[in-house]
Amino acid sequence: MITIKDIANRLGIAPSTVSKGLNDANDISPELKKLVLDTAIEMGYVTKRMKKETRKRLCIFVENMKYEMPGDFGFDIILGFKQAAVRDNWDVTIIPMNPLLQLHDPYDRYMVKNNFHGGFLIGFALKDPWMNQLASTTIPTVLFDNYIRKNPNVAYVGTDSFEGIDLAVDHLTKLGHTRIALLNGSPDSMVTANRYDAYVSSMQSHELEIDENLVAYGHYVEDSAKYHLPTLVKNGATAIVCGNDLLAVGVIRECEKLNIRIPQELSVVGFDNLFATGIRISELCALSAGNVNLYDRTILIYGKGSKERRIQIGSDAVAQILERYQCDFQSEIQSSGHFFANQNGRELSDQAVRRMINKYTSLAAIDLHITPHMFRHTFATSLLEADVDIRYIQEMLGHSSINITEIYTHVAMSKQRDILTTKHPRKDFRI
Repeated sequence: MITIKDIANRLGIAPSTVSKGLNDANDISPELKKLVLDTAIEMGYVTKRMKKETRKRLCIFVENMKYEMPGDFGFDIILGFKQAAVRDNWDVTIIPMNPLLQLHDPYDRYMVKNNFHGGFLIGFALKDPWMNQLASTTIPTVLFDNYIRKNPNVAYVGTDSFEGIDLAVDHLTKLGHTRIALLNGSPDSMVTANRYDAYVSSMQSHELEIDENLVAYGHYVEDSAKYHLPTLVKNGATAIVCGNDLLAVGVIRECEKLNIRIPQELSVVGFDNLFATGIRISELCALSAGNVNLYDRTILIYGKGSKERRIQIGSDAVAQILERYQCDFQSEIQSSGHFFANQNGRELSDQAVRRMINKYTSLAAIDLHITPHMFRHTFATSLLEADVDIRYIQEMLGHSSINITEIYTHVAMSKQRDILTTKHPRKDFRI
């Protein structure tokens, strides 16, 4: 284990001077403090204070993202991370970050100086100073939708762009499309770069031409679509894969303004946020206007046997679409007393929902009979496949018994057997 004396020997200074540097004393120069801290980090030194603390200290750094209010994109991400950290006995500090602060102190130095044991970085751009430094950090760090190669101290969480975009391109090619465009987010985002690579990979695997005139960069917001849709259509796009669902909603609204028919003239595919709550169709239709709170993004549901549960809307796209719907149909909602109302100001029926699903299934040329329960089913199995605790899923679905929820476990295992049977590289091996 590295000691203060080891650091002093490396630098050729007294151990007392090293101690002063580590404890931010005022009687040594800032340059010497930095030298002591940087050397301590390089040698893997852990301060006495960090050794003594029974609760570990975690810092969440947030950049380029709103997170303070329930409607903000980062709110639920940070809340979920904080809840998980506290359960595991971590103290959590949240710090808004910008490039100037990163230039003032290198990442490892900042973490050691402030006695943080680990970091969670959200919203960072690839060009940020700390991103380069993470390649060699010794601090346990997690990145959200960013990735650092070959450093065992840095992990990341995010979506699988390659599988998702390949599914989209595969579906579009089956419909006969060859001129498939990509409407992506900011070029400084790792997610954007990842989704571009996924797009290129999928286009190549489907033997389709990659035309850079069919690739556009904007921002992951609905309004961004109007600046790029006309050019993509002019360049010959017959289908557009959007970097997220907000962009897809924006494209659809712009198509309405430009009299472009969907899907007859243009097919549109979003990415992320396809199903949000796992709610039953009967519960959906019965939602009263007062049970949907779009400010804090919660839905109060009364399930079977009048059992009550509260579901969080975790998707920005879903929340914004609901806000637009609430604004456009305010009089119908007030007249019916239900959040989902028809044009006659009455409660929406489950048959009306089924007709909507059938309509858009047909427009998307999906050759399957899609039912409302299939969204609930997919919601549950997707959470299981993502290793979410089955008791959380039970609570979200409103099941009275966990035995009912375990049905989805069997489905997930069935899919696993199918994958191993058909996809395993040695599936044809014979003994």
